[in-house]
Amino acid sequence: MGWDIEKMRVDENNIFLIDGLGALVSLIFLGVVLPALDGFIGMPTDILYLLAVAPALFFSFDMYCFFSVKRANEKGLSAIIGANMLYCLVSTGVLIHHFDSLTGWGLLYFVAEVLILIAMIVYEVRVFRGAYRSEAG
Repeated sequence: MGWDIEKMRVDENNIFLIDGLGALVSLIFLGVVLPALDGFIGMPTDILYLLAVAPALFFSFDMYCFFSVKRANEKGLSAIIGANMLYCLVSTGVLIHHFDSLTGWGLLYFVAEVLILIAMIVYEVRVFRGAYRSEAG
């Protein structure tokens, strides 16, 4: 039994699974891994835990949309795009605010997280436009 590439296409339904898995990875890093490496990263532990709240909420919302909603809707996808944009801005602000205390590894993690978020947002917007632009006209 092989992989069927056609069935692996990202669309307005399974984008929630992809976003949710990314949120889960962020949650594990921000809530478990990075706090355990406190001095190695340079970001205060309470800030890491505070940042972990957003991916926890995103993961829950994404999994609800993926498993419970029969057909993804425009509002759900636009909500996660907006939430990701807001979280990206907050992460960038935290990065700038704590820049002097971050180690090289901490800087690497937070810059990578922001870049991955930007790429995900761009991709989600493309999926959104592909799925809902034709319905509007």
